[in-house]
Amino acid sequence: MKYHTFLMAWFLCSTACAADLAVQPVRLRLSEKQNRSVLTVTNRSSEATSIQVDTFSWFDEKGENRQVPSNDLIVNPPMFTLGPYGTQTIRVGMRNPVKNEKEIAYRILLRQIPSSSTIDQQIKNLQFLMQISLPVYIEPPQKNWSIKWNAKHIQANQITLTAQNTGSMHMIVHKINVNPAHTNSTDEALANIEEAMTLLPGQAYQWKIPIRHTTMPVFIHAVTDRGTEKILVEP
Repeated sequence: MKYHTFLMAWFLCSTACAADLAVQPVRLRLSEKQNRSVLTVTNRSSEATSIQVDTFSWFDEKGENRQVPSNDLIVNPPMFTLGPYGTQTIRVGMRNPVKNEKEIAYRILLRQIPSSSTIDQQIKNLQFLMQISLPVYIEPPQKNWSIKWNAKHIQANQITLTAQNTGSMHMIVHKINVNPAHTNSTDEALANIEEAMTLLPGQAYQWKIPIRHTTMPVFIHAVTDRGTEKILVEP
């Protein structure tokens, strides 16, 4: 059975959508004081569909994002059927109280359950069942956001940029632009990266950025959800 997965960790829209399903909000924030929240799932189709809800712990392991099944969160109901154009509220909460100094991350996976008619339609029309993955963040009492940047011009047509999240909260790097240092204009871009990256607390990530050949200093503009960082890279 093939699934098409939509990961919503870094989208800024207010509704996560996958074909005929819509979910609000696109992320949940819980804390010791606010340990309950809700999701609203809407079926925008004229056909009924069944949904299964699973929860995963989301963490960094040796520079790689890992997601493993977890029972730390309670979701109710964990399985349901949505009628045509129907709506379902899902209650989400922490199973046990948590005292955390850094943000803890989870993901909720909403997955369409295949029925016999769905399977027949898939075979006939090459349709995909849908999944929507949403982040859940358990926030600490003290919040701080910080990224340590390190950039190297390793050759005339390549730069490495490393970002390490040294704060207590996740941060999102939305895009990266590389421009000649002699101009303040971003029109003379040597490289652009538009793919967003979520950095969990303590997590590091390295970009290997191919650029147009240059032996001059360059500025890297890294746009995050907390503002823009400007990093000078000498040849």
